[in-house]
Formats: sequence, C-alpha cells, structure tokens
Amino acid sequence: MADDASTKKLLSELIPILGSAVSDEELSKHFSSVIAGTFGIEQVSMDGMHDESAPSGALEGYLFNTRKPYIDNQLSEFSSFPELINYKNSGYRSCAIMPIIVNSRLISVLRLLSKSENRFTEDLIGSISFSAYLVGFALMYKRESSRNLSIANYFNGAFNSAVPQMIVSIDGNVVKANSMAIRLLELPARATVREIGLDFAQLTALAGKSAKVQRKARVYSVTTSKINDKLLHVSVQDITDLEMLGAETTAMQGSVQIGMILLDRNLNIITSTNAFSSITGYDNDMLQGKNFINLLKESSRDAFKQDAAASSGKPVHGTLDVAGVKAASTRLRYSVASYMLGHVLVFTNAQAESYISAVNSALADFISNTSELVIVADTLGYIKECNLPVEAMLQYSRNELIGRDVKSIYVEPALFERDVKYVIGGTKVDNSYVDFIAKDNGRVSTSCSMRLVKDMNGDASYVIFAKELETKRLLQDQGSKIKEMANEANRLRANSDLKSQFIYNISHELKTPLTNIKGFSSLLYGGEFGALNEEQRNYTNTITQEADRLMLIIQQILDAAKLEANKVKLEPKELDLRDLENSHSIGALKEMSRNKGLDFSWNVSFDVPKITADPNRLIQVFVNLIGNSVKFTEKGSITVKVFKKSKRTVECDVIDTGIGISDDDKHKIFKKFYEAPKKDLVKQDGAGTGLGLSITREIIKLHGGRIGFESQLGKGSTFWFSLPIKPKSKKRSADQIT
Repeated sequence: MADDASTKKLLSELIPILGSAVSDEELSKHFSSVIAGTFGIEQVSMDGMHDESAPSGALEGYLFNTRKPYIDNQLSEFSSFPELINYKNSGYRSCAIMPIIVNSRLISVLRLLSKSENRFTEDLIGSISFSAYLVGFALMYKRESSRNLSIANYFNGAFNSAVPQMIVSIDGNVVKANSMAIRLLELPARATVREIGLDFAQLTALAGKSAKVQRKARVYSVTTSKINDKLLHVSVQDITDLEMLGAETTAMQGSVQIGMILLDRNLNIITSTNAFSSITGYDNDMLQGKNFINLLKESSRDAFKQDAAASSGKPVHGTLDVAGVKAASTRLRYSVASYMLGHVLVFTNAQAESYISAVNSALADFISNTSELVIVADTLGYIKECNLPVEAMLQYSRNELIGRDVKSIYVEPALFERDVKYVIGGTKVDNSYVDFIAKDNGRVSTSCSMRLVKDMNGDASYVIFAKELETKRLLQDQGSKIKEMANEANRLRANSDLKSQFIYNISHELKTPLTNIKGFSSLLYGGEFGALNEEQRNYTNTITQEADRLMLIIQQILDAAKLEANKVKLEPKELDLRDLENSHSIGALKEMSRNKGLDFSWNVSFDVPKITADPNRLIQVFVNLIGNSVKFTEKGSITVKVFKKSKRTVECDVIDTGIGISDDDKHKIFKKFYEAPKKDLVKQDGAGTGLGLSITREIIKLHGGRIGFESQLGKGSTFWFSLPIKPKSKKRSADQIT
C-alpha cells in the first residue's frame, strides 16, 4: 500500500526534472524509473499514444474511448484483451494500464506490470495518478512550447519575404500584416479580413487550398493555413493580369486564324494557342521554352526586339516573317504588350484579308442557293439582302423587301430585338419560333436562327435563317395532350391519396369494436359473469387470441397507410440498444422461441454507443424480424447481434437457422402484401398481411438507415439493418416525413 513517505519521495525525485529542458523521451524514462523504484513494480513504461493518433489495438481502443484506467489483478488466458494474455505469458500476474489525460487531451499511456497478483490497489493507483498527471502536464507544455516556437520562427522569416502575408484572428481582425500585404491591399491601420472579401470561417474552410477573390476590380489568389483554432496564416497574390490572359488564351484556343503567345522577359515562349501551329506548321507541344527570336527570319528579329522593349507603356503593332515549316516563311500581323511575367503577343495571318473575302463570297453563294429563308439586316434593322425562298413564301419581291425595316414583317417585333441582344452578347440563337407577315397579311410560322457576322471592313450584319413549320399545329395538339395527361396524373394521385385515407380511417374505426370484443372476452374468460366450463373457456380464449391477431393485422395496415401518406412521425430519443432486450415485446418473442425449443440470444458489443432513434419504432422493427425468424424456424437458434460498424453507424443482425428464402422469393420479400411460402414448416401458422417487412424497411429509411438480408434455402437467413448513431442535422421541409 502506498504511504505518505513513498508519495513524498516520488514527488521529490520528479519535481526537479519537470521544469528542466530534458526531452520528452528522457522525461518519460525518468518517470518510469522513479515509479518502478519507489513502489517496487517490475515493469513501468510510457508510450507516445495521444489524442491525435488512432488506437492500435483493442485495449488502446478501450482507453481511447473510455479514458479510464484498466486494472487486471489476476491475469490469465481468459483475460479480456489479447495484450493482457501476452503479459501473462511473459510471467506477469497483474497489470494497470492508465491513460494520462490533461485538459481533456490524452497525452500518453502508462503501463504498470507486476509479477504478483492483486498488486494494484486503489491507494497505489491514486498516488501514481497524481504524479502521472504532473508528468502529462509537463509533456503537453513542452509540446505546445516547441510548436509555438517553431511557428514564431517561421513567421519571423516569412514576414520578411516579398509575398503579401497576414495573421488573422478568429474575430476577423488582421493581427499582423507585412508591408507587401499593406501596400497591395491598401489596408487601413485596423484592418479586417473583410478587406479581401472573406470572413474567418471561409478562410478556415480554405486551409490547404487557394481561392480567388475580387476587390476594387482586381483579382487575388488567397491561400490559408491553420496555426491553431484562433489564428490563421493568410498569403495573398495579385493575379488579375494572369486571369485576363488565361481567359483570353482559352477564348483563342479554338481559333486557327487569330492566336496568342505568352513570352517571358527573355522572349522565351511560355505558351501558345493552336493558331501558331496551324499557320506556321510548328508543333505546338515542342515550342514551350524555345526563344521566339530564333523562329523568326533574320530580317524580322531586330525589329521585333525593339517593339517588345518599347511595349511597356502601350501595345506596339507590326508585321514579321516566321521561318516557316510549311513554306519558306509566313508573314504575321501582330500586337505586342508587356505584362507582369514578360510579353503577350497577339497575331493573325497577314493573308487573312483574302480569307475574309473568300468567306464573304461563300456566304453570298449560300444565301442565294439555299432552300431556307435567308434575310440579312444591318445594325439599324433594315433589310440588306434576301434570297428567292423569301420572295416565294412572303409574296414580296426582292426590291420591295430591301431597305425595309425587318421588324415590319415580324408579327411580334419584340422577338427580333430579343434575338439581336443575344447575338450581340455572343450567344447563338437557334430554334426561335417566329411568325412572319406575308404580303396578303397571312402568317407564316417558322423556326429561326440568327447570327452576327462581320465583313472585311468590320461592318456587322444580322443574318436570319428561317424554316417554315408545317407541323406547328401538331405540336400544339401534342401540348394539349400532354396537359390532359398531366391532369389525369393529378386525378389518379388524388384518388390514391383518398384510397390511403379511406384505409386509414376504416382501420382506425375497426380498432374500437375489436377492443370491446377483446375486453369482454377477457372478462368472460376470467369468470366475471359466472364460471365457465373448460370448453367455454377454450372458445373464449380463441376469441381473445383471434382478436389480438386481427388487431395486429389492423395495426400493420394502419402503419402501411400512414407511411404511404407520409404521416408517420418519429419520436427520437437517446437510447441504449442493450435496454431493448428487456422490453415486454422482445421478452414475449424470447419466450415464444424457447417454447418452440429454439435457443435465443441477444448480444451487444462492448463498444456500441448510445444512439438517437425512436425506441418504439425500433422495437417494432425487432419484433417483425425476430417474429419472422420464430415463424420460419423449426429447430436450431435465433441470434441478435448488435455491433459498431463505423464511426457513424451501428449494425443489427437477426440470424436464424430456419427454412431460408428461395431465389425466386428474394426479390419480392420487401414488397407489400407478399407472404413467403411456408411449405417446409412442421406447423402451418395463420396467414399474415405480408406488410411486416415492408413496414420495417420504411421505418429504417425514416431513421436514415439501410436494410438488407442474406439467405440460403434450407440453411437459414440473416436480416441486417444499419442506423446512424446521430441523425443528420439537415432540416427537412414540412411536407417530408419526420
């Protein structure tokens, strides 16, 4: 037994080293040695397990979850954990495994092993616990101090760099910012992270990642790292120019006539769009890193160098000759400008004028020869050109249409203005339904497309392509039919709701007379109205049993109707699944199975936590599953197993050695009103409703869980369901089942 002298000796040897600069390992070894010497314990050790690491074994898992000492004063081969059996095999007869906890944090684990039985008394553990707490506190203090020192050294160096950086507190205030951050973001004396458009929570969510934010028309890349729960380190970079260039490069990537090349300050190629490869013949993948000057003909090199050097203030325009692969050379027109990484070069083929002319000629040929209506209008909305199908369909001559306001032939002029807004914004207009006015005031229904095109002088035009819709009335008729079908679907849905409500009401009304029948039968059976002979008592008992069975059927129909009508409401509570075994309903099933000669067991693993669920509904689930097992099992056993499946879920298994389920029945087993055949049973039970498993599945789904089964014909079945330990916090709308 520990005495005051031992405790004083222990503290006198520990206190001097607690405040010293020894390492964690040296402190742990010294403490273990002092404990062993002071109390005569053969083996004392501390390991490095703490609350940031996962437990490596069952015993550590117990300590990690319970945070209580584990003492075994009579080690044997039947001890609870494999580690204890190893201790016994090594010659030890008792052990105490103690978690060292400081400020709710598991700092370390102290292992005490003795070759004597009953060595670890309550007094001894109390004396050791106090000193262990002191050592744990010292270890935690050393770790925190070392960590804080490392952080301080890091930030002292980082804040002297050219990267804009800040330290932000949990209240959103900028605790510290280096000169680059103050200058870049124009931070006031007392700045908050709202200056960059984010709050502390958003910055915390970005830890280890980066995000783009915009402030005063500039785009910044923001990267954060977590210092502790109250401080964040934030670095900021202005990427406005890079964003703009990235967008431009992406936009030009599909063009083969206009392209862009990004150059560094030494005129080496950073990236280029597909147009350069298309025009010159160079392999785009081989260009990165090459000096652009080396691709030019001698006559263009000096001129381009001068233009690039002069482009810091404004873009410089010119022409140059590329030493081509397809031909001796290719002439490009270009504009070059400087940006933060070097130079950006925008170019086009100098022969593009002839290309544009050819395109315009091809467009004119298309307009003349296509069978569709084509109308070309200028930017003021006046018709410039039209083809022959327009004359035939609208009965106007070409001379009557050219120069006319195009909106005058639209039944709804606003549709033209709408489509113009789209094409000006860069959006293609296709399948726009437009009615045109013919010369005789008739209407021509069409499907229109519109495009914005420019000629070689840069003048824009609106080109309207139209196709007559001969089947528009058919489309309208189909729309009417779809509307009728929707009305019919609504009517059927309403009838279904009425059916569910009718079943619910009828079932509910049947419960009252059944209750009276059951009550009076019980009174008759008990002799309240006079003694009954044996035959009369049998008849009365049959009435009571059948009333109970009918009441169960009605209750199942009620539950099925309420589930279908979304009227089942859970009443979740915190519950221990071990307690369900003691419920009256489970007890009755246990008794029923034992009367049938079946073994019944209810096993809950030690690490199963309390869960949040509706206890009455869970009992209903177990009653349905266990009841089926009793019904379909003639010999053997019924076993209920409950275990922790993951950090967030528990699983419950109901295992029997019954007749099993055939492959034909497996896909029907959860359907409403389906009863599995009982041909292999010795005793044929009364028919049920076929609703039990259907109701069970819906109850599990209401809890956010899953249900399934495994079965082999003639060998038994296992029905399992998993439940969340804590329900999801997501709010559900009023019309959902709660």
